[in-house]
Amino acid sequence: MTWRYIAQRIPSGEFLHWDLPLTDVQVTPALNAPGGLGGSIPFAVAALLGEDGQPLIKPWHTAIWAEAGGQIRGGGIVTSTPLTDDGQALQVRCTGLSGALIARTPWTATYRRYLQTDPLDIVRDIFAHVQSFPAGALGLVVDDTTSPVTVGVPEDPGRRAARLRAEETKATLDEAKTTLDKAKALLDTTTKAALRAAGLTDMTGKVVVAELDKDGKEPSKTKKNLWYRPSKNRAHKVAGTPAAWVSVPAALADARKAAAATTAHDQADKAYDAAKTVNDKTRKAFQDVQDRQDEDPFLINSWSTHDLGKVVDDLATDTPFDMVEHTEWVGDQLVHRLELAYPRRGARRNDLRYVIGENVAVPREAAWGDDYASDVQVFGAGEGHKMVRSMQSTAATGMRRVHTHTDKTVTTAAAADQRARVLAPTLRGGLRITELTVYDHPHAPVGAVQLGDEIRLMGRLDWAEVDMWLRVMAITYTPDGPAVIKLRVTPSTEGA
Repeated sequence: MTWRYIAQRIPSGEFLHWDLPLTDVQVTPALNAPGGLGGSIPFAVAALLGEDGQPLIKPWHTAIWAEAGGQIRGGGIVTSTPLTDDGQALQVRCTGLSGALIARTPWTATYRRYLQTDPLDIVRDIFAHVQSFPAGALGLVVDDTTSPVTVGVPEDPGRRAARLRAEETKATLDEAKTTLDKAKALLDTTTKAALRAAGLTDMTGKVVVAELDKDGKEPSKTKKNLWYRPSKNRAHKVAGTPAAWVSVPAALADARKAAAATTAHDQADKAYDAAKTVNDKTRKAFQDVQDRQDEDPFLINSWSTHDLGKVVDDLATDTPFDMVEHTEWVGDQLVHRLELAYPRRGARRNDLRYVIGENVAVPREAAWGDDYASDVQVFGAGEGHKMVRSMQSTAATGMRRVHTHTDKTVTTAAAADQRARVLAPTLRGGLRITELTVYDHPHAPVGAVQLGDEIRLMGRLDWAEVDMWLRVMAITYTPDGPAVIKLRVTPSTEGA
């Protein structure tokens, strides 16, 4: 099969070179990761310029795509071009579009609150955001796959109704308090003005609005008060002796204003008392249901969401769902798609045979027990004893060991339980094999296995028999080499 490597300017999409002379190439499509491409390129080619005057191979400006048999097998954005180990050429390191777009990329738009939202919709929102900028418009189309899972917990209906009523009455109380404060201030101002106009120097007095007191007598006579009689339209003060009242025409207008302010104050005071009574009742009603489920939205914001790649990875783990990038020709243009698969991609491949020493090289890295735990505890949001927490058994049968996982983005007990369930099968301390070198063989031809597939590995290591199911997470092709692939694998969690 003939391979060629196509250079393309990003984000314009202009094709720069149709057959780059790359060597030592490795092409790696991946599951739940961006995948990528690596190789070496001569200095002379790397020094070429495109029609835009920029270097042909420029990190974050160039994409390289590996094509074989008319199909794009992998590739991505050039992220770095270090020297090769011998210093005779440049290495080219590429990462897939999804990684280039969201890995360590912050959310910079207005904040989003999600309630009872499909996580796959959030993934689409994230990729829509990062591609809304001209320099990020890479044309990666995200599948419209849906799932029955939701994130963002709504508030208990009874709690919500009580809370809204309490908030409404508190607003009414605050408004009544503001009105009362203004009425008090106006009463104080007009009273002092009336007292001054009447020649009273003691500003602690008040304007007494009354025809007669409650006993049918004249109001109590003090030398600091001013008596306003509405029917007579008179203002009086004590003069000489407490028995002597004298009219004070100069204070009449101010006394009339003080009288009006007194009426307004009394009305405001009554309204405030009524509002406080209602608010006390609604506040008590809310306190009675306050311990019910509060609203717990899934949040994305500019001040705390600084790695959208992690957000998507966590959603994929907890939902769960799988992601794979695809690039293909449509006419003379490349189109890019992010496949979303719920709940998982791939199949258990009983039709393929993988045996150490037959078509699989002896794994270079294999270990027992490095990841052993009998229990897993997850800590999420909160502090101290209020932290969200989950503790679950891994079903391992050995000595008690507890693995602790902390993630402040886990905000509910249900989310912590789900995270613990995902982690538990990976912590049983069994034989850990992370990479397989597989040779082309009739029992398992190169190209037969797909991302997400589960394969059964059998055979013997020097110290142990091997019979285990592994899930394929990445496939590395070496176009310059023999018919050999490398598989990055993880233990299957679906059972033997």
